[in-house]
Amino acid sequence: MVEITNFLNSGNLINIFIKVFSITLSFLYFIYALVIYNQTKIMTKTLMLDYKNIVLAISYFHIILGILLILMSFIII
Repeated sequence: MVEITNFLNSGNLINIFIKVFSITLSFLYFIYALVIYNQTKIMTKTLMLDYKNIVLAISYFHIILGILLILMSFIII
């Protein structure tokens, strides 16, 4: 019982919560970036855009940010 009390009082529970929360949100953001990429790809096929390459580059950049966020959240661990 003393070990559980020491664990809770030392702040480890908050640290574990922050780590799990950051990893979970990083994966959710990456999934969101993939969905946005797919929607952008469909949009550029449907509409005739003069700046199609710029829009696709922004969506690629969004995916790269998602990957970097996942890597950063694993570095926090």
